Amino acid sequence: MPSNFDIVFYPKIMADVMGAIFQDLAIRCMTALSIFDSAHSKVPLCHLRTGCKLISNVATSRIGKICSVSTDGQNASVKPLKMIPGSYYLPKPGTTRGEDAHFICEDEQVIGLADGVGGWAQSGIDAGEFARELMSHAVNAIKEEPKGAINPLRVLQNAFSNTKAMGSSTACIAALKDQHIHALNIGDSGFIVVRKGSVSFRAPMQQHFFNCPFQLGSGPYSDPPTAGEEMEFGLVTGDVIVAGTDGLFDNLFDNEVAEAILQGNRDGVGPQEMASRLAKLAWERAHDSERVTPFSIAAREAGYSFSGGKIDDITVIVANVTDGQA
Repeated sequence: MPSNFDIVFYPKIMADVMGAIFQDLAIRCMTALSIFDSAHSKVPLCHLRTGCKLISNVATSRIGKICSVSTDGQNASVKPLKMIPGSYYLPKPGTTRGEDAHFICEDEQVIGLADGVGGWAQSGIDAGEFARELMSHAVNAIKEEPKGAINPLRVLQNAFSNTKAMGSSTACIAALKDQHIHALNIGDSGFIVVRKGSVSFRAPMQQHFFNCPFQLGSGPYSDPPTAGEEMEFGLVTGDVIVAGTDGLFDNLFDNEVAEAILQGNRDGVGPQEMASRLAKLAWERAHDSERVTPFSIAAREAGYSFSGGKIDDITVIVANVTDGQA
């Protein structure tokens, strides 16, 4: 960042951001305030973000404390497992490429997504470029990883160190390892695991305060990859992994996602179609001004009167877990 940026402490940031955050909600698009230095240069901070597809394509614990979760009393299959993934993306109205990015490395059994911080647009910067570059470098980093031993933290550190674009984004990278999903999540993107019609696991989301997620970026207030939450969860055949940006999880409750997955299984649809169904359902909720949504509940809990969904880019990755030998 340019050297003339002033350092502004978090109490001022919170007061300024929270003071402006719901002014933009009035027009159904929360972009955040930028802090000005003495030269009136803008420093985009905590904004709502808004995909690009690279198909080759409120926890604050630190890395090193891996959350290893059991399989709810079930013994994970000793057989190798495999993810069969598909994805779908809907850009926010008025955009073309959007500010999300994601990848699927099916051979390496890794998925990832990033959600660019849209407030950078106030400074004429497309944060989608940061998200796209970050995910592109993540794909390159995965190719350098040992086969069958891909480390999401190492991948993200490599990708972040090579990303030169201005902007910032959340990030989530998840790799299938043996009978576990091994993931790193930073910010309010993430994933859930659906088993037999109910949610068995949810990746913790990270926020500094309401609507201000942890984020990697070029700005002075960005978080390092090591601020992310690293986790492992035991999988079994039949599990469904649903990863998404906040455009999905701010508009659909976990049980709604699980019910949609269960219906999709009954209908015999594949992961690509299932991702499409979820994205379109989240889109409908986002445009319903009367609907009770996860975002409207979070807003009220933060002391604001708000109803309906949150209009945003929506990226969804669905991965069916199957017998790797099938």
